[in-house]
This record gives sequence, C-alpha cells and structure tokens, in this order.
Amino acid sequence: MDKSLYFFNIVFIVIQNYFLKIFVSFLFRKPKKEISSLLVYRAGGLGDFIFCLPAIEKLYALYNKNLYFMTYAPTDGEHYNKLKDKNINDLPWLNFLKPERFTEIFILRNLTLKNIKEFRRRLKKINLDGIILMTHSGEPFSSILKKLIILRFLGINKAKVVGWRQIYSYSLFRKYHIRWGFLDHKTIGPIRAVNDFFDIDSNFKDIPYPKIYNLNFCKKSVMSFKDAHKIDEYVVMCPGSIHSFKEWGLSNYFDLGKLILSQNDNIKILIAGPKSDSNIAEKLCFSKRVINICGKFSLSELSIIFNEAICVFSNDGGGSHLAAASEAKIISFANGGEEPGIVTPFGKYVTELRNYTDCTPCLNYTSCPLGHSKCVKDISVKRAFDKFKTISNHSFID
Repeated sequence: MDKSLYFFNIVFIVIQNYFLKIFVSFLFRKPKKEISSLLVYRAGGLGDFIFCLPAIEKLYALYNKNLYFMTYAPTDGEHYNKLKDKNINDLPWLNFLKPERFTEIFILRNLTLKNIKEFRRRLKKINLDGIILMTHSGEPFSSILKKLIILRFLGINKAKVVGWRQIYSYSLFRKYHIRWGFLDHKTIGPIRAVNDFFDIDSNFKDIPYPKIYNLNFCKKSVMSFKDAHKIDEYVVMCPGSIHSFKEWGLSNYFDLGKLILSQNDNIKILIAGPKSDSNIAEKLCFSKRVINICGKFSLSELSIIFNEAICVFSNDGGGSHLAAASEAKIISFANGGEEPGIVTPFGKYVTELRNYTDCTPCLNYTSCPLGHSKCVKDISVKRAFDKFKTISNHSFID
C-alpha cells in the first residue's frame, strides 16, 4: 500500500509540474534578451520572509541590475484576523531588505479592479522580464497557480519565470513525507528558485545565514533604553503567539524566569512581543528585574535587543525567526504541528526543544486537535534551564 501511494505521489507531482510548465509557457513568453528587470515574489508573514533572506542574499551576489520585490498583505481570512487581534497590520520586516538593491517594493492589498489597473500601469513602465517565485519546496499546486495568475493579471506577459516547480506537495499524502524523505527546510525552496533562474547546480550545503540590514539608525534608541533601566546583562522572553496552541505556557515562562533570577543576581529579563501581548507580559513581571517591552520597539530595534541578549526564549513564530536571523542565541520551544526541521529557526546559534508525543506531527496549523498542546507545554522548565546554562557562558548557583 505504501509503495503504491509513493508511486502515485511521484506520478501526480510529475503531472502537476508538466501542467505548470505548459501553463507558464502559455502565460509568459520568454524574453530573448538578457534579463534587465527582475521581480522577487514572496507572500507570507515575518517567518516566511526571513526564510527567503538566504536566497535574497545569494541573489545580491549574482545579480546587479534592476531588482524589485513584491509581496501580498492579506485583508481578510483567519490569519489576517489573528494578526489584527495582535495589532499587526503592517509589513515592517520589509525594512530588512537592502534599500540600495531594490528599486521598488510592491505590496498587493485589496486587489480590486481599480487597484489592478494601477499596478498594471506601474509595472508596464518597468517592463519586467524576470520573475523568481520564492516558494517552498512543498508549495501546494493551487497556491503556485494562484500566484502565476495574479502576476499575469498584473500585466506581466513576457518574462522568464522560475520557482513554480514542485518537489513534493504539502496537500498530497503529507503524513507520509517523513517516511519518504521528501521534507526539507523552508529556506531550501527559495534557494532552489535562485539556482534555477541562473542555471546553477543545486548546492544546499553552504546556505548563507539570513542577514538583517538597516539597523545602525536605531542603535541609539536601544542604548538609551538600556542606560535608563540600568540594563547590562539580560535574557529576552517572547511568550505570545498568534496561535495559542504554539505557546509554551505562561506558567513555564514564569517558573523559568524565577529560576534564572534566583541563580544569578545580575541578569534582567525583558518580555518582548507586539503591544497586544502587554497583558501577558505584565503577568510575568514578578520582580523589578523583569521589564515589559511589548510594543515599545520596532522590529529593527528588537533585532538589536535580541542580538545583544545572553539568550532569547521564544515560542515558534516570528519572534524566534527574527532572533535567529539577528544572530542571537535562541532557545525555541517547538510544537508538534509540523515535522521536525521544516520551520526550525535558521541561524548560527539556534537550539530547538521538542517534546515528542504519540500525536505528533498532527499537521494542524491553527489548533491542537486534542486540545492539550502537550507537544510544547510539556517541555520541562528544567530542560530549558539546563540548556540555557550550557550556552550562556554565565555562572549560576547550584
């Protein structure tokens, strides 16, 4: 049965790729001249954006002509509502791109007929002749198809297009993917797309770590804050999430914070997150050495705060990915929604803690089907603290 499903899966992916190849050839004519205006398309939130930064870093080295970036900002749906509840209604992570490398950044919102006409007018002046879809390796067929149709509706009709090729599909026999060896990290797909565009042999051994730019202008504000609160050594905790099933739990963060402060008199704790997490943060402020900074800093400022911390503790989500990209030492509390190694924060100093249960991976991205989230909540405080001691290079009372 397993072999039959595997064979059917391979055949189905081949058929889908063949259809996508024909579809791309039908929608977009290949330019005969050298590519002079290249568009990078990537939809998604902070974590998805950071996952494509290694590919963009590689692109900086390979391409020195007109470069454009396009992304999509949702205006409805469950994910949008979750972000709205957290007062996250902008895309501030776009500031991490090198401004001198991108001629223009396009944000697709409310694709009404009027807006589509405006985008068509702007894109016609640019005359784009290259497109890199920075999709991940398991991007579903329908998602890729939608992106291609949107780009064609925006008036792009003559361009070399890559990034549509599927290796496998999240929407097809997902529970067998580990067994079949299909899965890879979400940084791989964008790297593969860049390689395909420049006809480079795929090499996924030396992927560059994400780099965040444009931070120098905000170092002064971070320094002023630390001076005002007499902060020298500190750890950061990011206890919130747009999905409650991903949370390690307030009681765990509370106990970990008490343990850290009781065994070292010099360390302070900063509780970070969007402004809407302030109510969560206040519950963790059991000491004057615990400071709520939720909503008080931009993502660029948070990147500096993360980088200069002894360690960052975070649930899986944007905070953990930002910390990893900021070259912070991070301990990430992973849930069992997805398989190991797919969305692990990508950086030099990442430690991911998991609690393997009989029900993981559940492949559910909005809630715990059993309502207990033991895959993340049962990661012990002792385990987190012991790991913290090994990576912090600080002395603690035994």
